[in-house]
Amino acid sequence: MTIFYIQLCIFFMVAMHRRGFLRTAVVPLSAVVTGCGGFSSAKVSVSDLESPESVSVGDTYSASVTITNNGGTEVMLTASLESSDGTIREDIDTTIPANDAKEFSTENVSPTEAGETQIVLRKETVEPTDAIEDGTILAETTVSVTPKEVSPGTGVTFGNNLLVTVDGVTVTQSVFSTGRWGISSVTTSPTEKVFVIYDITVENVGTESVTWGPGLVSVPDGEMYGDTAPYIPNSGERLNTKRQISAADSVSGYLIALLPTDVAATKTPLVGQRTNSGATPEFRWPFAVESERSFPEFVLKKVDTPRTVTAGQQYDITCTIENTGAGDGTLRALLQYESTNDWKALDSATTYAFERTVKAGNETTISTTNTFPSGILHDDEYKYRLAPFSETWITGTKS
Repeated sequence: MTIFYIQLCIFFMVAMHRRGFLRTAVVPLSAVVTGCGGFSSAKVSVSDLESPESVSVGDTYSASVTITNNGGTEVMLTASLESSDGTIREDIDTTIPANDAKEFSTENVSPTEAGETQIVLRKETVEPTDAIEDGTILAETTVSVTPKEVSPGTGVTFGNNLLVTVDGVTVTQSVFSTGRWGISSVTTSPTEKVFVIYDITVENVGTESVTWGPGLVSVPDGEMYGDTAPYIPNSGERLNTKRQISAADSVSGYLIALLPTDVAATKTPLVGQRTNSGATPEFRWPFAVESERSFPEFVLKKVDTPRTVTAGQQYDITCTIENTGAGDGTLRALLQYESTNDWKALDSATTYAFERTVKAGNETTISTTNTFPSGILHDDEYKYRLAPFSETWITGTKS
């Protein structure tokens, strides 16, 4: 019996010499090997870090990892499970018995910033020292944190005190601008671009004054206006510029941006970044459309008005405009006259600003009555136009 025991020990020692280490120890055999002069080994393996591939800002998720002792001796391990965004920091101080495994997990992780987050299981100390191969990184994975999608009308908090609500969006190729005495001009978007106007309310829910900065939100693939944003009538405050908001006060108005037509055809997203630092945004208002947008194109077909009138005479101006584009749209037009190399609103007319929806392929007619000026301070004739169209005409008094 003694001879058989010695032979069995020699057999296992030779087998281990040939194979380096036994990766998985079966308990009965490890007990026999331990009996061979007291020899034992510990070998730790680490599973992949389990976590979702993608989450949104504000959502919660969990991450877990399993550490297995495949050897015949217990292992004492200290390690840390941590994430690059600082939302995970778990210290591990454990003893894993021979041929046993332990799972370590962290739950209710809630990322506050969008971007790529690295999660790492990092070794600090281990006994026996050869139980883990060289290297401090035992396992790692990446979680993609995407901006949280926000529905129209839902408030989002920036910092602790600024509640921002975006109620809707309008896509258009023209806007009126107001001056001291009312509508003063009509502005059209550049070629192959459209105006995107967001209805927004900013509320200070804190007890101290806060600063609203337009840099907190942006338009992907587009350009947000700054100080040059037009003053749009009947749309509330222009929020494209920085302003102070008193405690418990709120401001409703609009943000205006330019977006390429091909982008605006399918989406008009607005994104928000809490820190105003230019980092990856945490919020996203998608404003996707159910079907692709088509846009109008307006052409001034003709102008009916007399060439000559008498001073002080009332006369009619009638303009015909056709929408030759592929989509329905809103026509905004402004009758103007030239004065000292500048164009001014024709406020002597009964109506000089026009806004109406025109379906694709249709025409619309706009009419008004103007009174030709009289008196020695006025010219004998004036040049007119229907902005934003470039065509002009002249009406003057009889010679």
